[in-house]
Amino acid sequence: MPRVELSETPRQQEVRFTFSDPFAPFPAILISQLVPERTHPAFYPLELLEKILFDGESARLYRKLVEEKQLALHVVGGQDGKFGPALFFLFAQLHPQKKLADLENVIYKEFEKIQTEGVRKEELEKAKNKVRADFVSQQETVRSLADSLCMYTTVYQQPQRFFSELELFARVTPAEVQAAAKEYLSPARRSIIEVFPKQQTD
Repeated sequence: MPRVELSETPRQQEVRFTFSDPFAPFPAILISQLVPERTHPAFYPLELLEKILFDGESARLYRKLVEEKQLALHVVGGQDGKFGPALFFLFAQLHPQKKLADLENVIYKEFEKIQTEGVRKEELEKAKNKVRADFVSQQETVRSLADSLCMYTTVYQQPQRFFSELELFARVTPAEVQAAAKEYLSPARRSIIEVFPKQQTD
């Protein structure tokens, strides 16, 4: 059976939507950036960038948005790389006393900071350690290991790749993370959904 063509032409400009959600307690913003499929070499620096930006209370965006600026109640995000074009996304719920535009601007400033200044070596090593911890946790049960092997079989036709992929993460340099941020977190690749509680838009 021939493989389905899933490629998508990169966007040339930002796309923005507004959504009225009757179940939303507070305004929120969802930002997604188009990134390559999982088989692309950029997957590895982008996965490490996910750890640096989002993983835990010491992550850059949690510290900046929730603790320091107190613009968001919480923030989550990351990369969803499988077949075809994937997304690098962020979801942040606005603090009720703050403005959504201010939250969005600070998010982009953090993106730009990585694009211009890069990431620290110790920061990248911490992200790699988290990837190693994920690798161990995926083998804690037969089911989780089976799920991982099935995914590697489906995407790569190589279930054994699961046991060697840590080497690819280990080789990623700070310069590669910075280059990935420059290319894939650009405004032209961006889609934004502004979410408002329904009563605020009636």
